Amino acid sequence: MKLKKYNEFVNEELTPISTESELLETPEEIEEVEEIEKTAPENISTPEEEEEEGHQYHGTLKMKELADKLGANVVNNEINFDGKKVNFFSEDEKFHIDNKKFDSVEDAFDYLTGE
Repeated sequence: MKLKKYNEFVNEELTPISTESELLETPEEIEEVEEIEKTAPENISTPEEEEEEGHQYHGTLKMKELADKLGANVVNNEINFDGKKVNFFSEDEKFHIDNKKFDSVEDAFDYLTGE
């Protein structure tokens, strides 16, 4: 195989490929692609679609769990309990209370209730 110089490559006349059959080399490959298209699942869901279908972010679930234990409500992704604000940030996936961070619902609950 001879290597082309830049000018030979640039000045070469190119013809666009217009059909799928020109991309594939053999009729067997065309049949294989058609078979894959026929058997491919149509209902593949993405994480965004799953969240829309009722699956919630685990941070939201943790906040709800903590609020239920405290007898409080989650309002605007925040719990107000006994004058303290509780947040759960996805960046570090921890509860934030009074400039302190807690990994679990139990640790946050213990801190808030003084146990």
